[in-house]
Amino acid sequence: MRNWLKYILFCIVCIIAQIILGEFVNVHPLVYIAIFPLIIIILPLNISQAPLMLIALCTGLIVDSLSDGVIGLNAAALIAIAYFKKPILYLLVNKNNISAIPTVNTITLGIKVFSSLCLLLFTIFFLVYMGLDGFGYVSVFYSVLRFFVYVLLNTIIAILIDIGLSKQIW
Repeated sequence: MRNWLKYILFCIVCIIAQIILGEFVNVHPLVYIAIFPLIIIILPLNISQAPLMLIALCTGLIVDSLSDGVIGLNAAALIAIAYFKKPILYLLVNKNNISAIPTVNTITLGIKVFSSLCLLLFTIFFLVYMGLDGFGYVSVFYSVLRFFVYVLLNTIIAILIDIGLSKQIW
């Protein structure tokens, strides 16, 4: 029960931080910081697919409704990473070792595997997000540049947040 309280608190903090970042921090049009996908990434592996996708839907709708974006955009992208989380993890980690991993973080997976997982999941997140948002309204070069900056920046931020939290909370 104590672990679930940590995850719920982390979820609330991530959503509040996402709303604050989305509303008040506007560094550059190429910079979009998405902290809330980390909620789905770090949830334990013993959560089955349907509840994980339901958590992703609820989290995405909360972020969508509290921000200025299109309702359902973040929810759809978050559901996509919830759907692909376990298959990608099976690609990165030996199937026999998956059952021994209690949580998904840099301590249990290692920095290399966790970085790869975040990179692939943020790639999926932003493909869905930008695809639904309208990839073609600006030039192709700008869209591709924005996509790669989004993925790399958010992967780095997610790794840094997890390294900081792994030593403190998990």
